[in-house]
Amino acid sequence: MNPITASMGWFARVGAPLWRPIDERLNPILVKEVRQALRGKYFSIVFWLMLTIATVIGALFLVSEGMRPSVDGGVKFFLAMYGCLSVAVHVFVPFSVFLSVGSEWEENTYDLLVLSDLRPRHIVWGKLLSAVVQMLLFYTAFGPFLVFAFLLRGLDLTGAAWILGLTVITSTGLSCLALCLSSLVRHRFARMILMALQAVILVFACGLSITFSFALFEERFIHIPEFRLAAAFFATAFLMVAAFAFAIAATRFTHPEENRSSSVRVLTSVVVLAGVAWTSYLYSWRPGSEILWSLSITLMIGLTVISIIFCTEPESLGRRVRLQVPKSPLTALLVAPYLPGGSRGVLFYWLNMLPIVAQLAILPRLIPPRRPMDDLAIAFGLLAYLAAYLLFPTVLFARRHDQARWRNIARILVPIFAAMSFVVPTVVFFLFGSRVRADHIGNPVWTIEEWMRKDSMLPLMSVAVIALIACTLNLPRIGRGFLELGRCRSERVKREAAGAPGAVSSADDGGSSAATGA
Repeated sequence: MNPITASMGWFARVGAPLWRPIDERLNPILVKEVRQALRGKYFSIVFWLMLTIATVIGALFLVSEGMRPSVDGGVKFFLAMYGCLSVAVHVFVPFSVFLSVGSEWEENTYDLLVLSDLRPRHIVWGKLLSAVVQMLLFYTAFGPFLVFAFLLRGLDLTGAAWILGLTVITSTGLSCLALCLSSLVRHRFARMILMALQAVILVFACGLSITFSFALFEERFIHIPEFRLAAAFFATAFLMVAAFAFAIAATRFTHPEENRSSSVRVLTSVVVLAGVAWTSYLYSWRPGSEILWSLSITLMIGLTVISIIFCTEPESLGRRVRLQVPKSPLTALLVAPYLPGGSRGVLFYWLNMLPIVAQLAILPRLIPPRRPMDDLAIAFGLLAYLAAYLLFPTVLFARRHDQARWRNIARILVPIFAAMSFVVPTVVFFLFGSRVRADHIGNPVWTIEEWMRKDSMLPLMSVAVIALIACTLNLPRIGRGFLELGRCRSERVKREAAGAPGAVSSADDGGSSAATGA
């Protein structure tokens, strides 16, 4: 046997366990999407159009430079080529992903994907990897142009590497966002609105990337340590947003009776812990109260926004989710915040809010800031407001969250309640007073400032009492949630003891869906 053939056969046998899962799970969607993209008119027209534009721009640039290119000729040529590449990977590639998911609605193949043996994340991975393949094809096509820019003078390879590396991250993240937006609605008019929104986002992102590339080479801050730290922070934050978009898209390809919530909850906890880690690192690197409380407030607000979905889920577990409740009472108690259900969403909210507030309380005591500030007062005040904004509207229709209409009403009421708590007292003061006044407990800034100045603790204490009342109103639904987990756990123990197949009794068939209800 030929030694080369023998060695290739050996590598195939050794590597088979590595690529067989990819071939079995991702290959159907990935091959389908790549084949459709390469055979379709959209990619062919865009690919050759961008290459033609880049070739014309490059030829005109070389003619204008003549036989003696300028000192920064390499930078100018690179920026010109990168502008074309940015338009391709930041606009056309994510937009093709949006159209790909939209075609599932148009061709009525969405239900077939949901009912297929493929898992939802494998479907989304296949579509995302097809976008990555298209992006790499553009990188390969533009490679000779970018290498030629190095042959000219003045190009900093480190800066070019940073730009191209961050572009891979941003292009992949925008493709995840396109997947998410396109999977949200199936009606044509709503998709047209989201398509316009997606186009605006992509053009804006492309403009920012080109502007950033110009600023990087003009200001020459590439070798400053602060730049590398800022770039790493940006990449981490952008990937977190992309992960959320990916998870939401995966839930849209999940059957309504399946668990749509737990994966997003786990991802939220990972993002919160990553945010806490970044905040601690940045604060230890340069101790300052502004860094600590600004990042912590961002985490608290972001957690509250995503928890609106969790706290308005149907209270009862779906039929398939009920079969997956752990048999151990301790395990069931520990995983309760990560199981679907509005009551368990409240538990999830407090569980993930704990490390953020603990960081604000402990970190300034371990590492004193340069300018002391009452960070705990800010955290306590903002937590009281956010808890009141979230828990009051979501508990009003808790027993009706199995209906999509009431879920949406509860979710809309959260921002309305937050806005009206500020607007209504201000308007009342205006109508019955001599001027517009914002010094009331509906204004979080004024209330927290009163606390920090030690002028009066009564406003913040009043808000804390309101938040405590909101928490108390949620206690009955939390109790019902724990009782349901106990029943599901007991049913599983009895079912497995009897050796019965995994099925629930007819009395449980009325269990509502675990869908989050987009």
